[in-house]
Amino acid sequence: VYSSDERVLALGGAQPFEVVPGNPRELSFVVRPPLSTTAPRSDVVVHAVDVRRRTLVGAWLVTIRNVVPAVSKTYDVTIEIGEGASKKIALSNPYAQARLFRLHNSRPDLLAFKEASLHVPVGEYRYMGLRFTDKPGLSPGVADILILVNNEDEKNEECMLIRANFAPSRGGGGGAGPGRASMSPAPQGFAGRSLLDG
Repeated sequence: VYSSDERVLALGGAQPFEVVPGNPRELSFVVRPPLSTTAPRSDVVVHAVDVRRRTLVGAWLVTIRNVVPAVSKTYDVTIEIGEGASKKIALSNPYAQARLFRLHNSRPDLLAFKEASLHVPVGEYRYMGLRFTDKPGLSPGVADILILVNNEDEKNEECMLIRANFAPSRGGGGGAGPGRASMSPAPQGFAGRSLLDG
């Protein structure tokens, strides 16, 4: 059984398997729709192939409707084009046991995580390291970047929005931290720790 886009719909049974007549076989799969505010749906085709006869047994169109989780925190950041920047956000664990959190974002071309996952002990916090691109060819403008904090089973725990303003480089020294980027909560505020230079 094959998926036309494993990034969006990943099948658990990747290896060939036998199907007994009259005994349907269930397949497990994981859905990870694109993290985007502009793509409301995704279409993925699933094919079942008889590997011995090399023939198509069946095909199904799976339509996934993408819904962005509610944003819990919003931050503004200004970054000079070609300079890049490193920042960090404190991520706390409110649970009664240690948790592993997996991190994803909607613009990997603009933002990368220092670590793709964080293990946070009970009642403590760890810093989510953010690295903004130093790509010199960007056009000035604002990009909305969604950050998903998922649990170990890839179920969403929190969604944050970073409004990144990429501004022309002024040259020279000064500024606010590496890459002369300043980052602060958006005007509506947020419940949590302040962002720090990474």
